[in-house]
Amino acid sequence: MSIDIEMRLIRQTFKTQELDNIEEKIQGEIKKINICQKIKPGMKIGITAGSRGIDRINEIISIISNEIKKCGGSPIVIASMGSHGGATKQGQLEILRHYGITEENIGAPVRASDSSFVIGHLDSGLPVYINDLVKSLDGILVVNRIKVHTSFKASIESGLHKMIAIGLGHHKGASLIHSLGIESLHRNIMLFSNKIIEELPIIGGIGILENSYDRILEISAANPDNFQNIDQQLLIKSKKILPYLPVNNIDLLIIREIGKNISGTGMDSNIVGGIADAAIGGSDTLSIPRIKEILVLDLSAESNGNAHGIGWATAITKKLYNKIDFKTTYINSITSGFLWKSRIPMVFPTEKDAITTCLKVLGDFRKQKLKIIIIKNTLDLEKIYVSKIVWDDLKNNKSIVCEDYSRQLNFNKQGELKLNL
Repeated sequence: MSIDIEMRLIRQTFKTQELDNIEEKIQGEIKKINICQKIKPGMKIGITAGSRGIDRINEIISIISNEIKKCGGSPIVIASMGSHGGATKQGQLEILRHYGITEENIGAPVRASDSSFVIGHLDSGLPVYINDLVKSLDGILVVNRIKVHTSFKASIESGLHKMIAIGLGHHKGASLIHSLGIESLHRNIMLFSNKIIEELPIIGGIGILENSYDRILEISAANPDNFQNIDQQLLIKSKKILPYLPVNNIDLLIIREIGKNISGTGMDSNIVGGIADAAIGGSDTLSIPRIKEILVLDLSAESNGNAHGIGWATAITKKLYNKIDFKTTYINSITSGFLWKSRIPMVFPTEKDAITTCLKVLGDFRKQKLKIIIIKNTLDLEKIYVSKIVWDDLKNNKSIVCEDYSRQLNFNKQGELKLNL
């Protein structure tokens, strides 16, 4: 079973530098911000853990936990992910378990909560919510990856401040901040996080930067009064090494999997750009690249049924649809303020049915001229499949090599695409 379209397996070369000894680096950074001087024997120190699939995050948190113990503190890992995991204790612990963040692996308790409380108010009178677990803590160490946000652009996007305001803010905090509008999301993240920093015993933060291959490139520690600099500096670096699709105009993008472990929106909108004929949500990020059809084949196991972001797609498979936990997905989309991100695209029985239909809509008679790209997910863009016409545009690019010329869109008896990545 095959469709007569010649595909090439290509490999893109991005910057490969990465951090070698993360334990030594973390130890040095923690020493730099004098953590031990802030911890008295027996103090309970919370370590934030979010819902993103950060490289070696279980190892990072384990190292941090051991360093806190050396200072005489008692580390406790706190699930800090807003409404993710269905905003439930069990759902959030399950997400952390997928990343190897368990008491057995970390050597410290791993806790989640179903509730939050008001820790204070902004000058406007708005309540500031925080995870109920912080009531039992004597100190908090904020840990998060710094990278570009999927919904807005600013000098500070995803990082330490977002972890504080959205992650530690739990479901109510995340919901309130998002309900104030995407156009003021950056401003409100800063207002709420700064208020929380004033009220909570935050002893420091660890910012993580990944390279284009999602490997740790840099780890930087900061005291709370320097969180803004760390968020800004690492974001600038992140934007310079963001991986990308090799062409801007695409007829059909086939994504093998999406999920919350991959991006806050399942598929990173900084990579896929948007759908050419529908400026959904009115975001400025929808201009490049231009994609006519986005087909998603599956939902990652780590996403635990959360298909928030599926609304970016124009077609999905029944296999993916059957994995959707609508309650969890809807909670995420309602909290974020983007209901359309949970809209269900056309659902097809098999991958072959979905691809065949997309090609028919795009013009089966000109299928040899269609610009088609197949990726594993929006985090893994080193090896991808492209149609011949795309390769013809890329073959003189020295950072891209072709590894296989002879592939077609082949399917097994179950109608599943054989081109694995």
